Amino acid sequence: MSDRDPYLVLRIPPTATPEQIKTAYRAMSKRYHPDLNQDIAVAAQEKMTQCTSAYQILSNKERRDEYDQQPHFKVRVPKGFSASIKTRTHLEKPSSGKPGLFDKLLGLFVKVEPKPTKDPAAARTHFTMGLTLTDQESFYPDAREEFQRAMQADPDSFEAAFNYGLMSYKTGEFEEARVGFQKASRIKPQDRYSRLLLDLLRPEDIL
Repeated sequence: MSDRDPYLVLRIPPTATPEQIKTAYRAMSKRYHPDLNQDIAVAAQEKMTQCTSAYQILSNKERRDEYDQQPHFKVRVPKGFSASIKTRTHLEKPSSGKPGLFDKLLGLFVKVEPKPTKDPAAARTHFTMGLTLTDQESFYPDAREEFQRAMQADPDSFEAAFNYGLMSYKTGEFEEARVGFQKASRIKPQDRYSRLLLDLLRPEDIL
């Protein structure tokens, strides 16, 4: 497996066509050719090596398919999750949102910062919509938005954060992808796929 994500190296989304891949490689080759960067020849040669390696993977259909089908590029679904929007099992009972007597009395003496409220029903609905939209590449941006809404409704949802990062990655929004995977990694530090993707998508060195 490549040390860096080949799409990131060539600065193209994973939905890129073969022609777009070829065009990106040609542009990067011209930009980083050592003969045109003699003042930074060593760094330029390293960048060219990365670009060539990335192109060799993405220009070969079998190698590209093998790369794309790795398990860390799959959407994550909570264990026991049902994809039906109408399903409401295992949801927390929503709070009425009205302060109790103790809260009212406390508010007379201490200014209490309101805690972020979760909306499990909304989180589940947006998450389910996001899953549905991941079936087609043309809907990836919409899926990304739905997972973002699910994150807002439930900030502790590991799967929503991970899938937000994944859809950002698939649409070529690499910085946002890192945001999603970083959040997922904070929620579940033991998840190796989040760490792996953060390593593959680490920020590029700028020449």
